[in-house]
Amino acid sequence: MADPFTARGRAGRSRARRSRWALLVLVALVVLVVYLVAFSPALVVREVVVTGADEQVARMAREHADVGVGRPLARVDTEAVGERVAADSRLESVEVTRRWPSTISIELTLRSARAVLSQPGEQPMLVDRSGVAYQAVAQRPDDLPQISAPPGAVAEASVAGALQARSALDDSTRDQVSSLEVTADGDLRFDIGALTVLWGQPEEVEAKAAAVEALLSQEGIDPDEERSLTLDVTAPQTPVVSGLSPAPPD
Repeated sequence: MADPFTARGRAGRSRARRSRWALLVLVALVVLVVYLVAFSPALVVREVVVTGADEQVARMAREHADVGVGRPLARVDTEAVGERVAADSRLESVEVTRRWPSTISIELTLRSARAVLSQPGEQPMLVDRSGVAYQAVAQRPDDLPQISAPPGAVAEASVAGALQARSALDDSTRDQVSSLEVTADGDLRFDIGALTVLWGQPEEVEAKAAAVEALLSQEGIDPDEERSLTLDVTAPQTPVVSGLSPAPPD
C-alpha cells in the first residue's frame, strides 16, 4: 500500500516545478517583449509625420523635433519633442504621439492673427487672441486692427484685453473703433469716431462695453461730430464724460 504522505510530497514537488517553469517562461516573455519594444530594430522610428501646417512650418517642426530615424519608438520622449517643436512661436499647440509600429505623429495648431502690434523702433508683429506676438510682418494687413504700445515688453493680457474690448462693442460701434493703444501701465484707450474712450485695465469688459453703448445713446454724444469728448469708463458703474458744453440757462 502506497504511503499517502509520500504521494502528496511528490505531487507538491511536481506543482512547485511547474510553478518555477511557469515563472521562468513569464520572465522570458517579459524580457522578450521589452527587447522587442525598446531595443529591437523591428519597432524603430521610420517616419515623422507632421500635420496642420504648410510645408515650410512642417519642415521647421521636423528640424526642431530632432527625432532620429532608427531610434526605438518606445524610447522617444514625446513630451520633450513637443517642447522643442513648440519653440516656434507661430504654433499655438503641439501634440506628439506614437503610431505603432514605426511613426511619430506631430499635430500642429497654428496661431491665428487677430491684430497687429506696433511699437516704436520695432517691426509690426502679428498677435493672436491670447495677446501673443508671434510673427513680424513688413506691413499691417488691411483686414486686421492695429494696437499701438510704447517700447519695451507689453503684457499679453493687456493686448488680449484690447481685442476683448473691441469685440465686446456692438457691430456698428466696433466698425468706428480706431487708434487702439495700450499704455505703459497696461491701460487701454481708443477712439470711436471723434470720441476718445478711456477703458482702463483689461477687466470688467462687458460692464465697460455696456457703459460705452449707454453713453453713445445720450444726446450730445455723437462719434460723427467733430468735438473733443472723452468717455471715461475705467469705473463702468460711474462713467464720466469730459468736454460737453454746459447746458444753456433757462
